[in-house]
Amino acid sequence: FTWPVIQSFKEDFIYTIKDYGTFGEGSYPLFHIINAYLNPFSDHDLSFQLSITIISFLTFFIFSLALKKNFPNANFIDLLLLSSVILVMPFFRTSAFWGQTENFGWLFLILAIYFFLEIKQNLFEANTKKNIFYIILFCLFSALALYTRQFLVFLPISYLLYLTFFGHDKKTVILSVIFFA
Repeated sequence: FTWPVIQSFKEDFIYTIKDYGTFGEGSYPLFHIINAYLNPFSDHDLSFQLSITIISFLTFFIFSLALKKNFPNANFIDLLLLSSVILVMPFFRTSAFWGQTENFGWLFLILAIYFFLEIKQNLFEANTKKNIFYIILFCLFSALALYTRQFLVFLPISYLLYLTFFGHDKKTVILSVIFFA
């Protein structure tokens, strides 16, 4: 399903958006738009598959960096081994090999979690430009995760609930709602 949609976006954006449901894809079209216009390897199906495989493989490195942020005293090799669990999951391998939409959602989710950990670490400090930047990046990546895979809607909801119940800074909550809007 993925390859014809990407090629259709390259040919005619408006037609593809209007008739997106006829392609049989079950996700929002963000993955296809990114690959049609930003992936330089989307002209040939094999190079496209290879590029998605490499991006998917990099996801586990980013996951290990997020784990390092949460567990700073842990050995990085141990965190790499822990994060490599994602590479043995059948749905992840299948999506990486065939160039399907799921792994972009996981990539954006892991990036959003990384920036959430930055926000959590600095939650009780004064709102500096750096904290606002992390809030913007969290909102951006969690929205990208949502627009890639709909089931990742739990992240923005749980983030706002976390800030409401555990954060003492109302400015962070208000800024987050504004950036999500």
